[in-house]
Amino acid sequence: MNMQHSPLSALLLFFGLFGQADYQPIAVAKHPASTDVNFSIDVSGTDFKVAKYLTGTLVYTEDGSVSANKPLFIVGNSAGIISLQKQKRYSIERLRRLPGGEAAAIKKISAVRIDNLPGYEIIAEGKSKSGKEQFFYQVMLYGEKGYFILVGMAPEELQNSLKSFKRITMTFRRI
Repeated sequence: MNMQHSPLSALLLFFGLFGQADYQPIAVAKHPASTDVNFSIDVSGTDFKVAKYLTGTLVYTEDGSVSANKPLFIVGNSAGIISLQKQKRYSIERLRRLPGGEAAAIKKISAVRIDNLPGYEIIAEGKSKSGKEQFFYQVMLYGEKGYFILVGMAPEELQNSLKSFKRITMTFRRI
């Protein structure tokens, strides 16, 4: 069977967030209750709530339920170590690997430092396979033992969600 997925549902499949029957939602978003997560973020002051948890990854939506038709914010980590000289290029490559990201136009890429980790913030826009606008906000932070990826996706004008995506991202802390 050949199923077509929207960029958001494909992203959730990419992170393994659809089709998982057993997961434990995390009640306190600021300090996740899981020992699998080595970071915290604070979503207070935004409409975002925990929607799903997968080992090492937290997913937030505005109503706490996952749907391809709503803004989505995902935070995860990886043990992959990327050299300083390759971090900008790798950040772009990771955007390209996101569902719908392969053809997205990068509108802005900036060096950032959050929780004393260097990284890159990317704002991009593109179209889904169905021709609808798709907006991306991605921050990759690089440490000595791996990297963290924060991805916001919105099926409507990014400005509606960008303020919340940035606010949440700036609260990122390693724990």
